[in-house]
Amino acid sequence: MKNPSGKCTLQRMKTHGSHPAASPLTPTPQISPADYSAFRDRLATLLQSVLSLEIIDASHRRTLRTVRNKVLEDRFRFVLAGEFQCGKSTTFNALCDGRELSPRGAGVKTSGCVIAASHLSDPGKAPFAAVQWRTSEELIHGMVDLLYPRLRRQAPERFGGDVHDRGRTALDLDDPADRALLTAAAGEEWAAWRQDRAGYDPDRRGRLDILRCATLIARYGADDALHGLRSQTTFSLENAREFMTFPVDWESRWMAGDPNRFSIEEVLFIFIRAIRLHFPSPNLSRLGCVIVDCPGLFAGRWDTRVARAAMADADAVLYLFDGSRPLKRSDLKALEFIRSNDMTHKLFYGCNLRGLSAADSDRVLDASLISLRQEGFAAPPDRVVAFHALLGMTAARAENRLRERENDPAAETAFEQLLDEIRQMLSVLGVSALESAADLIALARRSSGLDRLMSMAETAVVRRKARSILIDNGARIALDALRETT
Repeated sequence: MKNPSGKCTLQRMKTHGSHPAASPLTPTPQISPADYSAFRDRLATLLQSVLSLEIIDASHRRTLRTVRNKVLEDRFRFVLAGEFQCGKSTTFNALCDGRELSPRGAGVKTSGCVIAASHLSDPGKAPFAAVQWRTSEELIHGMVDLLYPRLRRQAPERFGGDVHDRGRTALDLDDPADRALLTAAAGEEWAAWRQDRAGYDPDRRGRLDILRCATLIARYGADDALHGLRSQTTFSLENAREFMTFPVDWESRWMAGDPNRFSIEEVLFIFIRAIRLHFPSPNLSRLGCVIVDCPGLFAGRWDTRVARAAMADADAVLYLFDGSRPLKRSDLKALEFIRSNDMTHKLFYGCNLRGLSAADSDRVLDASLISLRQEGFAAPPDRVVAFHALLGMTAARAENRLRERENDPAAETAFEQLLDEIRQMLSVLGVSALESAADLIALARRSSGLDRLMSMAETAVVRRKARSILIDNGARIALDALRETT
């Protein structure tokens, strides 16, 4: 029987914590605003004191300075992570009130850099995107592991040491001789690929993807158009979206191994560390934190490095897995990376239930939770949420169109298309659609579980966890820095 209330399988997540294998989560004590201010000020003082010590090395100094600024500004980063094509970008867009900000794709690579969004509270300020460009050092670091043996052959007097000494032999992308050296090293690597394409990367570690990016960096690292763009840090939202997207024919155009088949505008994502989108958003205003979407894990080695760095910098990580099939070994591999890097304290789980009936979604979700617990990952109820990302995003877009329709009759066709999409998705979930457009949209939002995702982020993370995570992380980093200098 169809369920007109929208209380389908997603609603069951409220009771999943009663599973006998579930591990209870120790509640984090509430901190009063006055206590929090005192803790924050004490931590800021501690961090500043550590920074003043001459024995602190440059790497720890940069980390401590970042944490100190985060403490003083009360910033909180909620990162969406997961495998390629698990629904991260759709979830990101849904949380951004249905805006098509993070590019989505079906079976193709989409975003190549970190994308963040935050609420713009100033009504007099136009929406904008702040772009952080990668330094030459970061670009070189991303590819030097792959090319180091080739560089050593090209210039043994310069690269004669072990690969771990690469930091002492930094390359300069503005130096024509260094770019020529990189191009020659990449050329040797392309020759190895052509000789044995099937056996080039037997362990599927993304060597080819790194080689492609390295070739483009050598080709465009000193490009005049790139230098012109890098002189700017603020762009429109529309321009920023073009910067963050892989070309749709990325794979086919690389068959010849020729970087000249791409324009600099098509590969800007390689040169961008992160894009921060600022715009008025009821959802982001409610959450009061920065939402971060990163490239899919294992879509390629480059993407995986970017995603792992984003998770390391996060205050909380929502690991998304595809709820249309049981948890995969690659998901557990990614979660093991989080555990091995001491980040389980900031781990939450999101199950993107898509394309399945309510009964099938229940079975997949149960199997995934069992797999998590068998591998030793606690999945208590306030750290797990199931939702339908596409339905949530479509409902949010329809809400926006409903308001626009009152002032723009031309928006009627697009609005009706959104309603048809909602009806189809509700039908698969076994939920009877309602006649009124407003009621249908409200039903879709409830059925999507988007509000439950928002509540988990707001209550379990931002309100109840953010302060203690901020304080614990800052103090731990400061103490670790001191331990390593003694």
